[in-house]
Amino acid sequence: MTPQELAAKRYADALRSCELLKCRTVALNYINRGTEVTMSRYKEFGDLLLNEKPGIVFTHWPIDTHPDHRAASLLTYDAWLRAGKKFPLCFYEVELGQQTQDFWPTHYVDITGVAEQKKSACYANTLTVEGWWPLHEQMQRLRGTEKGCRFAEAFNRHPQSPAEPLLPDVPSSNR
Repeated sequence: MTPQELAAKRYADALRSCELLKCRTVALNYINRGTEVTMSRYKEFGDLLLNEKPGIVFTHWPIDTHPDHRAASLLTYDAWLRAGKKFPLCFYEVELGQQTQDFWPTHYVDITGVAEQKKSACYANTLTVEGWWPLHEQMQRLRGTEKGCRFAEAFNRHPQSPAEPLLPDVPSSNR
């Protein structure tokens, strides 16, 4: 599969996920393992994100083994700075320590009631979900145990984010 075919396939998968989650996708033409962090990409991504007028933004934790995850985090952080830190910025983890490294949560969200919906949306990713879904399920169980529920997601909310909490205010104690 060519990089362009892979990008088209991943975009189609994202559209299916969004349909299940009743949301929409906005994307740039970045190819797998080719996301660049350059001044022009900072501007391009920042313009796209800020045009959405977000109330909250979630991005990859920056310490990650996947180069696209690191790039996405930096592009998002730059856009947040450019916006004057006007919306909360929350980092998330992936693949239970195999990709995300040195992640420490500040907030947890109980996802027990929507865990099956999340799984269905993830399985819309037809290329790689078989390999990574078990790691995410294990991660959700671990974070659920930490929060005191069956399944949870953990986030690190940037400490300079605006005060209004758009996540449940359940700070962790492992800072």
